[in-house]
Amino acid sequence: MRICLTLTVLALALPYLAYANIIPVSLIGNIASIFSITLFASPLLDLNRVITTKSMEGLSLSSTILQIGLTLLWTLYGYLTANSSVILPNVLGCFLSCSQLVLFGLYGTHKPVSNSVV
Repeated sequence: MRICLTLTVLALALPYLAYANIIPVSLIGNIASIFSITLFASPLLDLNRVITTKSMEGLSLSSTILQIGLTLLWTLYGYLTANSSVILPNVLGCFLSCSQLVLFGLYGTHKPVSNSVV
């Protein structure tokens, strides 16, 4: 909880600090890129559980599909505006989201089979 509060305060303070020329505007882009990549990679933190249970239960297929669409659109925008700060995190995000989609294809959203004897 403490880290969430710290990140929120940071996100709110950064635009002011850039506007006041205290920090470079590019720093905000770099921090936003790190946050974006972290957001796209976060579902893969459950990778060990997904592989051992052979189930993607608890993860959202629709969210994964939306992430792929979002990252593709931002990548296209970055390409059209020649902005590598937009392209890089979104290409990585698209790769991570596609990796998650492959896991949905392999394991689906069914409940894991229990090996307990009834």
